[in-house]
Amino acid sequence: MEAVLREALILIVDDDRFECDLLKRLLAKSGFQRLESASNGRVGLAQVEQLKPDLIVTDVIMPEMDGEQLCRAVRAHADPRIAQIPILVQTVLDDAQDQGRLFAAGATDFVSKPVDFRELVARTRVHLERELSQRALREFKLRVAQELELARDTQRLLNPSPETMLELGAKLGFEIDGYHLPSSELGGDLWGIREQAGKLAVHMVDFSGHGINAALNVFRMHTLIHHVSAPEFDTGRYLTQLNRLLTPLLPVGDFATMVYVVVDPLRECLAYSSAAAPAVLSFDARGECQGMLESRGLPLGVAVDAVYDTCVVPFGAGSTLFFASDALLETNGPDRSFLPVAELQRLLGDSLRAEGASAASVLGSLLKHLRADYLPNLVDDLTLGVCRLRPR
Repeated sequence: MEAVLREALILIVDDDRFECDLLKRLLAKSGFQRLESASNGRVGLAQVEQLKPDLIVTDVIMPEMDGEQLCRAVRAHADPRIAQIPILVQTVLDDAQDQGRLFAAGATDFVSKPVDFRELVARTRVHLERELSQRALREFKLRVAQELELARDTQRLLNPSPETMLELGAKLGFEIDGYHLPSSELGGDLWGIREQAGKLAVHMVDFSGHGINAALNVFRMHTLIHHVSAPEFDTGRYLTQLNRLLTPLLPVGDFATMVYVVVDPLRECLAYSSAAAPAVLSFDARGECQGMLESRGLPLGVAVDAVYDTCVVPFGAGSTLFFASDALLETNGPDRSFLPVAELQRLLGDSLRAEGASAASVLGSLLKHLRADYLPNLVDDLTLGVCRLRPR
């Protein structure tokens, strides 16, 4: 810290040349090496904008622009770096009202005239140490925020883009839409779609916890999902292989729920496997809920030798699948109540039966309902997906 203090830049603003030189000599004698001066507030403000000093020591009574006006100009500056510079005011004013006015103008502290050498050095050190520490903290927070923003943008790219959903849906005969909202800067949810031998494969993953650790697990899982070869219709085997590779990579205590669905539009059926994931809702072409694709397996990462089953069920033209992470049903709404499954089924069914219904309109209608009562209380990452097989 001593070396940093010696390199700190101090600007002395005083129209009395003798006083200004005296302050410079006193501070230089105490080891401060970078000292600049200005003859009044107007010149001092120009120096502040050019040099961006670490501390300003100013007199009050000066021509053209006095110390109070200088304080106000610095505090009102558009550059946050300048507006936050500590200002040590040297003054003969000892009236509480006068000092209160200077504090209101933006003064950080006072040193009385005639200047006491020890007091001047002590107050200079205190305010420089605080300013340099606060600046280091601000720079650290800014750097972390920038890195988190980059990580968030990268994580966002892992989920299907609107273009991907549109193109793949058009190719395979589906309408697809999705929504992802992390509860903090980074999330632990992941969902995706891909073509698999003319079929639509959909996965939704939710890691325990959220934040940076969960996001790292998401990146691990994304790599594995695209690394493991997917058997054509054996979803259970696919989850079994994923779990075997994922488990040794996860920190102790971390795990993930996952559902994996493969829809065959030609045979009008689907295969699915689940690792303790929330049930996927299935609706027929009339918008009637046909049931839930229930979970039948352990979470991924719990047991390396876990085996997952494949379930095959009908899925005709015009049918719809609705995927959701557990945050949908575990977020408080009005009266601290959760969204009932029956109410969710009703909302989705009404949207599907509406004229001109589509995957986008169904998801949009649900989000409109959630925004009012549930999303403000979100404490976990929320991911939603709608896949509708177009009517023939």
